[in-house]
Amino acid sequence: MIDTLRLPRQDSLGSGKVRKDTATALRQRLAGQDDDARQEVRRRAGRTPSTAATDEQLLALRERMDAHPCSDCPDLESHLRWVGRWRKSRAELEGVHRRIRGRTSSLARQFDRLTDLLVELGYLERTGPTEQEGLEQELRPTASGLRLRRLFSDRDLLIAECLEHGAWAGLTPAGLAAVVSAAVHETRRDDRAPEMIPEPAVGVALEASTRIAARLQSAETRHGITPTSSPDPAIAAIVHRWAQGMHLAAALEGNDLPPGDFVRHCRQVIDLLDQLTADEELGRVAREAIRAVRRGLVAQEIDR
Repeated sequence: MIDTLRLPRQDSLGSGKVRKDTATALRQRLAGQDDDARQEVRRRAGRTPSTAATDEQLLALRERMDAHPCSDCPDLESHLRWVGRWRKSRAELEGVHRRIRGRTSSLARQFDRLTDLLVELGYLERTGPTEQEGLEQELRPTASGLRLRRLFSDRDLLIAECLEHGAWAGLTPAGLAAVVSAAVHETRRDDRAPEMIPEPAVGVALEASTRIAARLQSAETRHGITPTSSPDPAIAAIVHRWAQGMHLAAALEGNDLPPGDFVRHCRQVIDLLDQLTADEELGRVAREAIRAVRRGLVAQEIDR
């Protein structure tokens, strides 16, 4: 015998790290380069005679192992490997269950927070037993909630609040298109101040929308909900000029907005305007605004 090397347990050899560490230790031992100096000293020192043959406790354990029904199984090693795989799979499954429980709990908390916010803002109402009776109340959408249900946008709650408070009432089709542009736009790279729009009602509507956004953000923060971003009028003036009938080059003059990006933005504006056509107050203006925006290059690209 040249040397000895203690190997890991059979059921742990399924681990890539264990196999890699074992192979490294074997190469070092064969090359005489064991990094552990204390092990090398012990290896070269005289070995103490083993007492395994006379250890009564160890002998009793061996007898119990020999008496076990599985001791004579010809496929014992294979079965042990499968036991190791089963333990590993069970641990992974338990980990998945823990993550699912954590996410489910998180979603439930988020749902409850959003529900409380919608109740506070008047989009949902609780019906049935009172809280003092200790019974769960049902939730029912209000007229405002039914209006909110028709909106699909990243700022849907802000848009609904603007409609509720009449912030967008009295606008021309071009003005409504500009305000809707601010409701769907997210600035990515341009930090310049937005252009002034030569329609006073549009400025008033944007200021009112910003104030409503601030109140909504305060309520969302109070309920532990990520605040909705404020309206972004960065290219509202361009949309306003376009909806007034200007040529595309004139609408984009003085801006570095690519025509392709402008067309994609107009798609979003038209989509939200289309959702507003069902609104009793803004429906007619929204339909006119769609016709004003969906023309020329924008109409050509959308109809492709």
